[in-house]
Amino acid sequence: SRNQAEEVSDEAIDYFVQSLEMWREAVGICKMQLIGHSLGGYLSAKYALRYPDRVEKLILLSPVGIPTLPEESKDPPDFVKRNRYFTSFISYMWQMNVTPQSVVRMFGPWGRGVVKSMVQRRFVERGLNEEECEILAEYLYHINVDKPSGEYALNALLTPVLKTEHPGVYARKPLVFSLRDLPERMPVIFLYGDRDWMFHPEVHDLVSTMKNAQMRFIDRSGHHVYFDNPEGFNSELIKFLD
Repeated sequence: SRNQAEEVSDEAIDYFVQSLEMWREAVGICKMQLIGHSLGGYLSAKYALRYPDRVEKLILLSPVGIPTLPEESKDPPDFVKRNRYFTSFISYMWQMNVTPQSVVRMFGPWGRGVVKSMVQRRFVERGLNEEECEILAEYLYHINVDKPSGEYALNALLTPVLKTEHPGVYARKPLVFSLRDLPERMPVIFLYGDRDWMFHPEVHDLVSTMKNAQMRFIDRSGHHVYFDNPEGFNSELIKFLD
């Protein structure tokens, strides 16, 4: 049921938030400038809400989980209509807790080649040379085939909603209802790529109601803005932190 799903989501949030707090205590950090990307942005915001005195500034980098969890529409967008079987397959695999990492593990010894091929297709045109692609592919391969842990929280925290005006992945416990509770003394910035599939129009509405929040778009970039346009990303980040 939806209530059970939300209870499991709360448990997963507690696990990650408390893990970060335990790490902060262990290393002796009194107050930090906290940045999180995607799911990390969602969990960073949850941490800031629970421990606002421990966060000086909050940087949400293309965070998942901001907008309201929508109901599926009886009249899905054209993309879903054109790819009905594919989108149904994605939803089914998500419900079965099949993660991208588990797919790589399924390939066994061929997984390294699959990851390398994907990296080359995506990043050669963005300026990476052969050696850089090799290093990135090795890194991604090893973190994906390692013993699974946090990836199994994806299903607990997020759910795909494809038959809606803005298809995507949504949080079971959206941030839009709680981010306004952050203290006004804590500056918050939302950073998105100008081609970022994670951006949702509700973020505009949220930022407009928060005196301590601002939003910036990094040009020539998608969801991985720090990789697509590192110069533009670094510039915005340094301006906010200074």
